[in-house]
Amino acid sequence: MIRRRYAGLFAAALFLAIGGQTAEAQSFEEIPFDDAPDAVTAPSSEENTTFSEPSTAPVPDADHSPGALQPEDTVSVEGAGVDDQPRRERPPVARPTIEAVESGRSGAFGFRAGPYRPENISDQVAYEDIFDDRTNGMVALDFEWQPLHHTPWGTLGIGVSVGFFQEKGKAVEAETGEQSVEDEVLMIVPGSFEVVYRGAWFQDQPLVPYAGAGLDLWYFSDSAGETVTGTKNGWHWRAGGQLLLDVFEPKAAGGMDNSWGINNTYLFGEYRVMRINNFGDGEGFDLSDKTWYAGLLLEF
Repeated sequence: MIRRRYAGLFAAALFLAIGGQTAEAQSFEEIPFDDAPDAVTAPSSEENTTFSEPSTAPVPDADHSPGALQPEDTVSVEGAGVDDQPRRERPPVARPTIEAVESGRSGAFGFRAGPYRPENISDQVAYEDIFDDRTNGMVALDFEWQPLHHTPWGTLGIGVSVGFFQEKGKAVEAETGEQSVEDEVLMIVPGSFEVVYRGAWFQDQPLVPYAGAGLDLWYFSDSAGETVTGTKNGWHWRAGGQLLLDVFEPKAAGGMDNSWGINNTYLFGEYRVMRINNFGDGEGFDLSDKTWYAGLLLEF
């Protein structure tokens, strides 16, 4: 009896255990995953309902928030046409201003040329008797040191010059005064020392008047069968004007200044009076003349 009772209890317990596991497995198979209850259940509005006051904190302006587009900003849309796509205007960029600085100046160099014809070569023979009516040209180089330049009082220079002249004609017989078949060649190398004033009162002055005066020492050689050489001294004065070429080509003038140190370039013309007769002693050749010259002057 006891054994039967315990056997029945054991069988009932086993049946209940097996039946519970089967029911639990069926419940998991039948309920979808999405329909499973949430782990945390929010309280219902009836159980716990709170009302918050509206916030008084300022709402940031969308137009001025960081990263927001401003009215003056434009957006470039990829794929838009050239006419439809707005362009951003770049603000002007300030660039440093570079002013051209002229190099230092200390002197000038010039080349000039002009006609030369002595008034009377000697007391016995006239110049045209030997060289006919021809007028040959004399060329010269001028070198000038300018201790004062382009001041409110102008430019003061101290200069030297050297030139060259040669003419060929027919010698004249002393007894008859007639031209001979023998050639006569007159060569002159003039040299001078002078002080010159130029009215350059301000920078880049287009027209500059000038005047100068000085002493001369000329070497000459006269060949007519035999050669006679010697020197003659005297004096001269000159006056003229010079035209600044830099105003016509400022870029070229700046390049010459940077490359060669040439500050200004002038064309000039002058009238010159020369008294080369040993200060009027009346002996030997008289190489005096009144003439004009034209040339080019470079200030450096």
